[in-house]
Amino acid sequence: MSEGIEAFLARELRRTVAQAISQAVINGNGTTQPLGLTNYATGSSGEINSITIGNPTTWAQILAADATVENLNAYAIDGTSAWLVNPNTKQSWAQTPKTPTALTNGFLLENNTVNGHRAFATTQCQNVALFSTRWSNVLVLIAGAVSVLVDPFTQASLNQVRFVVDVLLDVTVRRPEAICIATTSF
Repeated sequence: MSEGIEAFLARELRRTVAQAISQAVINGNGTTQPLGLTNYATGSSGEINSITIGNPTTWAQILAADATVENLNAYAIDGTSAWLVNPNTKQSWAQTPKTPTALTNGFLLENNTVNGHRAFATTQCQNVALFSTRWSNVLVLIAGAVSVLVDPFTQASLNQVRFVVDVLLDVTVRRPEAICIATTSF
């Protein structure tokens, strides 16, 4: 049995909206989108932490990201700690030994975890890896409902229907010190 056109369009609209929200949360420019995590101020007290990690990434650099946020009393207390990396980084970390001389110590990423924290991959993370002990501190605020405008007129001469989707949202971080942006040329 084939999927109906309405179900297909609804699924594609949900996927597109979710991808746009993900883009805004991670890389939003702060003008036409909410300010994304990678564009938040970094380095000072009460701001998102920033570290540089090498390529290849080392176990010591992974531990440094943990220490950076934990030294600011941003402990993993609610089960939302995780790394967010791009798929290439995830693949690389899964093949990088924790210690080059002892392969029995495991790899940077094992069983979708890094140092006990879950790891997720997204193409939204290009040259950064995001680590947080509390992703629950990243709030995505959606005002009202997602609106969908079906416009059969603007592109009618091309025999096309235009869909315009509006989402009014903002991103805010309650405890920026619980987030660490690790930059490198992955």
